[in-house]
Amino acid sequence: MNPRVKSVKPLVDYQLKITFTNDAVG
Repeated sequence: MNPRVKSVKPLVDYQLKITFTNDAVG
């Protein structure tokens, strides 16, 4: 896997988690 992709994936997962939480709350 591309090191750059590996470093970005946690950020993407975090964004998805935030979005999912906001949808669940709001």
